[in-house]
Amino acid sequence: MTTMPPPPSDRTRVRRLTDRAAYDEATIHAILDAGVVAHVGIVDGTTPVVIPMAYARVGDAIVLHGSAKSRLVMQLGSGAEACVTVTHLDGFVMARSAFHHSVNYRSAVVYGRGVARRLHERSDARRGLAS
Repeated sequence: MTTMPPPPSDRTRVRRLTDRAAYDEATIHAILDAGVVAHVGIVDGTTPVVIPMAYARVGDAIVLHGSAKSRLVMQLGSGAEACVTVTHLDGFVMARSAFHHSVNYRSAVVYGRGVARRLHERSDARRGLAS
């Protein structure tokens, strides 16, 4: 049985070239699982900040690798909203006209809130690293 993914919200809906967008969990998980670096965005006071970070997906959670004392990790640990983006560049599209040059890529943009959880146990860390 195939279940349809929920419709995208105004916040997540692709507005241009909508036929290229996918919202199903399997597609998003595949993009996340193939990556190593995510760009993590938060708002620090009134300033947006985006930091590249190593990550892993464990179930429905994204586990970030970072210093517990970093500004980003401290904000996420307090429950701040975040945007996590992973992009894979699959190829360059070269055309006769520079106007028609492009790139083929896959990306996932995930919104959520941070949760403070340190991986103290070696088994937790290994599970996160093995993902």
